[in-house]
Amino acid sequence: DCGTILRQKEAWAQKYIGDAVMAIWVHPQGQPALREMALIFDSLLRLYEVADGMQARFGLDSPIRIGAGINTGLASVGNMGSEAAADYTALSDAVNLTFRLESATKELGCDLAMGPASYNFLESTVDATGYFRVSRMQLKGYREPCTVYSSTRATVTDLLEELRRHLPATVGGPDAGR
Repeated sequence: DCGTILRQKEAWAQKYIGDAVMAIWVHPQGQPALREMALIFDSLLRLYEVADGMQARFGLDSPIRIGAGINTGLASVGNMGSEAAADYTALSDAVNLTFRLESATKELGCDLAMGPASYNFLESTVDATGYFRVSRMQLKGYREPCTVYSSTRATVTDLLEELRRHLPATVGGPDAGR
């Protein structure tokens, strides 16, 4: 199940919102580490596998499509609301942008849309240019067009392999607990 996959890949929290799953990774250094980014991409690939299995398991005529948004930024995380209606969640512009990126996957015809902060982190570690298509698009709730880095499932697989090549051999790596 999705929650099990996300916990195995060290997601700090997850929240189910209709047919969406929001996963949160907390980065102790204030920005992601390479290992954390590899875990995030590995989680996404495992979720694709779950969706593939659902088509076969339930005899669906067409495949279940997953569109993912990945973004990096600060957020307030905790129980929000009142005592009678508390909801454990994350709130911030970074979270809002992530949801808009996920929605943009439909318009872009891609499997993954990433925000500039996450992309810039990747670029600081590996040459990510060949893995993403860059677009400027108007996202709901934003006055100015946003830069969006989009990718396909196959490309995410290749990117994860590239990230793993850059991980130190002493690190358990993203496959730990798989």
